[in-house]
Amino acid sequence: MGKFKFTETGIKDLYVIEPTVFGDARGYFMETFNDEFAPYI
Repeated sequence: MGKFKFTETGIKDLYVIEPTVFGDARGYFMETFNDEFAPYI
């Protein structure tokens, strides 16, 4: 788990962060927080 897609924007040091969504017959799951972001909050 913990897969995120980072897309650069036209603004320096600004990224769009999209989580990987996992789905099956029971529904969907996605990780919305990860310690790798802790230094930035």
